[in-house]
Amino acid sequence: RTVEDRYRRCLDLFAVTRDTHVKKRYKDPDQLLPTLPSPQDLRPYPCKLGFQYKGHKGAVRSLSVNPGGQYLATGCDDCVVRVFEITSG
Repeated sequence: RTVEDRYRRCLDLFAVTRDTHVKKRYKDPDQLLPTLPSPQDLRPYPCKLGFQYKGHKGAVRSLSVNPGGQYLATGCDDCVVRVFEITSG
């Protein structure tokens, strides 16, 4: 029985019509770019300042929170790393 099942399966696979791949030609390269959502569709995101840690003079480029969630380390353009205690600032 298994030989007959395999034979029928092979016939099924052979008889299936195969799709031919047609290359799409784009006249405008902008058609290749995906459509992005508008910023209004990406809301809600924070619109107001809830808490601020002060101390850096340059732009902050890196931020890391320790696994316990007690400390926050930040690094900025002025080559300074600061460690803040999250609960007290």
